[in-house]
Amino acid sequence: MESMPLPWFLAHAAPPGAAGDRLRLRLCQFELATLTILATAWLATLGPLVAIAAVLVAKHVLVGVVMAGLGGDADGADGGPGRSVPAEPAGVTP
Repeated sequence: MESMPLPWFLAHAAPPGAAGDRLRLRLCQFELATLTILATAWLATLGPLVAIAAVLVAKHVLVGVVMAGLGGDADGADGGPGRSVPAEPAGVTP
């Protein structure tokens, strides 16, 4: 299973292995998190239902930003999600 490509706003931050790419990624993460929080705070002023929807969307956006920055190995070599699910169900032969 291949990993998904980074979104355009993270992919263009720096080519892999470039000097300062970690700093650029962290700054991009900080900017996205700040914009998400500010947009959520503004939407919360429009009413309770809009605030609930904004918080739910913001939660997912912020988790995505954090996961993009963690850079976990997609094939599960680090013991991540790739190894938590077996490729074939137990007892089933191909």
